[in-house]
Amino acid sequence: MSTANFIQLLLSGLTMGALYALTAKGLFIAHLATTRMNFGQGEFLMIAAYLSMTLLLAGVPVILVAILVIAVLALMGWGLER
Repeated sequence: MSTANFIQLLLSGLTMGALYALTAKGLFIAHLATTRMNFGQGEFLMIAAYLSMTLLLAGVPVILVAILVIAVLALMGWGLER
């Protein structure tokens, strides 16, 4: 295994672990606040993943993709709260 492959696998694993940790943290906080399980975070994560991949494959720059995905999820969160 080359050094470049090792670094790529390491960063990919750390990124996936961070996503899982953030999703679990969101589930835990929602459970503490409402004493009920709410699996909406997983749906929001899935929508964010599909939206970001669609925009990236369309050739939109990464920074703009991040801003757009955050804005869309903020609107979805606001709509869900209302």
